[in-house]
Amino acid sequence: KCIVDEDNLWDLLNEFAFDAEDNARSYSPFEFTAKEFNDSENSEELWESFDVGIADGISKNITDRYNSYMGISNE
Repeated sequence: KCIVDEDNLWDLLNEFAFDAEDNARSYSPFEFTAKEFNDSENSEELWESFDVGIADGISKNITDRYNSYMGISNE
């Protein structure tokens, strides 16, 4: 672990910022999400919730577009 104090705060913030910038160039945002999910104690539950959320979002988008095309109000 690193202990932050007045002597190293600037250096640590600088290091973290450049590490984050490097990661943004090297990895997709989804890879960070996947790593967090995979490293979690409840990884399977997170992935299941993520999949449900994706499916719900796709379904809503398709429904909205279909209804708009068909002239059906979403209200």
